[in-house]
Amino acid sequence: MKRILPILLFAVTAATAALRAAPPSQPSVEKLATLMQVDKLHDTMLNNLMQSFDGSIKRVLRGAPPTAADQAVVAASRTRIVSLVDQGLSGEDIKAMYETVYTETYTQEEVDSMIAFYSTPMGQKIATAQLQVPFNISTEMQKPMARIGTQLQMAIFSAVQKVAQAHVPKAAPAVPPKPAVAAVTPTAAASQPAPAPKGN
Repeated sequence: MKRILPILLFAVTAATAALRAAPPSQPSVEKLATLMQVDKLHDTMLNNLMQSFDGSIKRVLRGAPPTAADQAVVAASRTRIVSLVDQGLSGEDIKAMYETVYTETYTQEEVDSMIAFYSTPMGQKIATAQLQVPFNISTEMQKPMARIGTQLQMAIFSAVQKVAQAHVPKAAPAVPPKPAVAAVTPTAAASQPAPAPKGN
């Protein structure tokens, strides 16, 4: 009995740890995605993209009012941008991606804890604010990257070139050509002077 007790205790501990590390259920990650307002990420991303596009147009116009032709180009471009975004990354695509990441990252216990928090008014307030965080960080990172972007590209290009040159197959040494041997034709042999006779 004394030997069996530690084995049973170990088995119970292992089973409890496995239960805690169990992946979350699909309904729970779907609920978490809803509470995290993942379905709004698509519209937030599209709005930020449109703001960037409109800012680029304003910089090009330099304060001048857009002409009718300009407005037609902008309207067509906005429609095209929306179509491309929907084709490449729809709201359902984003939601499915987040649910996959939640399943691979969190345990059931962690998902349950987050559901409990984001179900509160404060949790919903934070979830709404978090929608803009990735885009704001991206905007802030563009400032230092603009200063060092060219240097980074040069450093990467230089390293790639050095490695590539070190692995270029070396050409085989050139073999000097053999000296040409003139062919002796019967006519040429007949025209050669006969050797002088040796004296007795």
